Amino acid sequence: MPIKLLAIDLDGTLTDRFPAISTANQQAIARAMARGVRVALATGRAYSIAAKIAHDLKLNAPVISYHGGLVQDHRSGQILRSEQMPANMSRRLIKFAREKKLHLVMYFADENYTELPSRQMERVIGGEGIRLNIANNLLCLLDDDEAGAGPIKFLFIQPKRRNDRIYDLIAGEFGDELTITRSSAILVEALLPTISKGRALQVVAHHLDIPLSQTMAIGDQDNDVSMLEAAGLAVAMGNASAAARQAADAIAPPVEEDGVAWAIQTYILEENDNPNA
Repeated sequence: MPIKLLAIDLDGTLTDRFPAISTANQQAIARAMARGVRVALATGRAYSIAAKIAHDLKLNAPVISYHGGLVQDHRSGQILRSEQMPANMSRRLIKFAREKKLHLVMYFADENYTELPSRQMERVIGGEGIRLNIANNLLCLLDDDEAGAGPIKFLFIQPKRRNDRIYDLIAGEFGDELTITRSSAILVEALLPTISKGRALQVVAHHLDIPLSQTMAIGDQDNDVSMLEAAGLAVAMGNASAAARQAADAIAPPVEEDGVAWAIQTYILEENDNPNA
């Protein structure tokens, strides 16, 4: 069956050096949309960043941001899914980070905050093109009474050499209650267990009335596994993690060789050109 919905991860998949997207990838996406395929961006980054890229690429499907914590149509503003961390769990994460002296960023739908900035954190957040907000007390930003106003995710930014230890530390404390995932060699993220790119893909497919069997997902990291597992056709990049490769039906060339363009050409454009497909 032809692919009608394509979900593409951003970092390590669509772009090797954010925010640059190769001409080959841009052209392949445009050709897929010209054939009637809906294309969605699926990223752990903030919605504001993902929405800008979606606008620039003229994408025709809602944006999946914060690993699926927020699914929103960048054209109409319609929110399809939004999940916030409960205030009591947010407090525990903040206090844990303080106790262990971990560099933590708390993300709301449209803002981020930290009370322990670092140069590395400033480089990472600044590199996204958004402002890093410094707060004296993150606990004061939480509201028990205002529904839908809580943080969506928590991001721990540490040097690469400490990543494994920090991941184990956080997973050991919260792994039974939250999803603890790595989105890069220096980033560990904490999310509600109900948040995943896979569930978000299901939301987008349902919204567009497209069966999952006619969806394709392309990703490269552990946080893409749920999306790869949910999609009708799963493609992992040549630079993908072991878990992402294991969840995939096919392996594309690595990001620096425009694996997204290759996957679109192979599984969408050529398949749609084949009357026997």
